[in-house]
Amino acid sequence: MVTVGNSISIDLALLNDDRTGGATPSTLTPVQRLTGVLRAQLLNAVDAIRSGLLTYESLRNISEVIGGEYGDRVIFELLQNAHGAHDEGEDGSILLKLMFHGPERGDLFVANRGKGFTWENVNAIRNVGVSSKSVGEGIGNKGLGFRSVETLADDPRIYSQTEARSAEAFDGY
Repeated sequence: MVTVGNSISIDLALLNDDRTGGATPSTLTPVQRLTGVLRAQLLNAVDAIRSGLLTYESLRNISEVIGGEYGDRVIFELLQNAHGAHDEGEDGSILLKLMFHGPERGDLFVANRGKGFTWENVNAIRNVGVSSKSVGEGIGNKGLGFRSVETLADDPRIYSQTEARSAEAFDGY
């Protein structure tokens, strides 16, 4: 058991539990793939803490600065991301829905009918200052705009499928 900070404990035995059944990366489901990445990141965090590195504290601080710089642009950044999911010249569709659950709580949904998240998009969102787009490819390419969501939400979530289709259960990233 390793304790991170004052309140987070990580049971290392759970991190070493492999539930992929020996699947290769190309046959993993999105949930298995993300679970594997999370497990690897937690092990990396434990190693960093044991070594006295402040990697994750530094990244958290950078994220807070970026969120503050982009904070007044949250809706604009989310609209840009939704727009960027559509191919150039395509008649796209974007929906914003704000639901209030009381004076201090609400949900903001931003949806589009563009391309779904790929593994490169997931990797870009997980890292500060990384983009899956090249310079000049669509709007935004610095990998910073989505960080502004962190000024509004403690637990931002992205739901996506690589192709739009009906399914019994969610099977995307």
